[in-house]
Amino acid sequence: MKDYQLEKSIKEQAEQQSGISGITVDCNDLRADYVGATTSCTMDVPGDKKYFPLAKVTSIDGNYVKYELKFPGVDF
Repeated sequence: MKDYQLEKSIKEQAEQQSGISGITVDCNDLRADYVGATTSCTMDVPGDKKYFPLAKVTSIDGNYVKYELKFPGVDF
C-alpha cells in the first residue's frame, strides 16, 4: 500500500526549503513495522533534476508513525 502522506510530507518540505513549486514525489511502501525501517523515494524537481530522499521510522505509537526525512545530494 502506498504511503501518500509520506509523499505529501516530502513534497511540502522540499517545496518550502527550495521555494520551487511543482515538485513530484513517488515513494516505495514504507513498512513501518519497527523503528529504523526505511524507504526511498524519487523526487522530480522542475528543471530535469531528480533526487532520492530517504524516510526512516523514528517512533511508532499505535497507528501513528513518525519519520525522519533526509535529502542526500539535494542542492537547493
